[in-house]
Amino acid sequence: MTSKYETEANLKNEPVRRSEQLAHVSSEAAYDRLTGYAFARQYVRGKVVADVGWEEIGYGSRLLAETAESVAGMANSPEAIDLASTIYSAPNVSYQRAVLPELPYSGGYFDTVLTFGVIENLEHPDYLVKEAKRVLKKDGVLVISALDKRALANDRRTADGRREMYVLEFRELLERHFGYVNVYRQGAVAG
Repeated sequence: MTSKYETEANLKNEPVRRSEQLAHVSSEAAYDRLTGYAFARQYVRGKVVADVGWEEIGYGSRLLAETAESVAGMANSPEAIDLASTIYSAPNVSYQRAVLPELPYSGGYFDTVLTFGVIENLEHPDYLVKEAKRVLKKDGVLVISALDKRALANDRRTADGRREMYVLEFRELLERHFGYVNVYRQGAVAG
């Protein structure tokens, strides 16, 4: 059974892709991501924002758009961009493919750049941090996450090939490019 919206929007009778098919993530991972976006909202009110994702984008961009002036959602996956444009559209949100770590915007364009779950996938994480600094305005803010090596396994990469970093290593990476760095822990706490 299809909804009225699906019937009207799907005139060619093509298969409908649902948001549940986007990515298979655990409840804890989804909660982690949502708390990250909730934290980031304090840096986006009335701002021009870049939301840089890896293979998924959209739900965070849409949340940020509730208070941001505009949000540019970027990811390396054309499928993720197409899906986000369909499911998470808003008047002040646009989605675009980015060949990461390069960001397809001019220097000094954004007030805030957010990137959750991206740096772990890059061979050279430094390149994304440089790009973020380039597209940020002089007084802009980068909100970025990285897997904590100490909190996870002791291997340099996780089983799925993602890079982990010690907190000190992450801080040093950011301090090479930014004069003022605050590092916070992110994660679900059972209690």
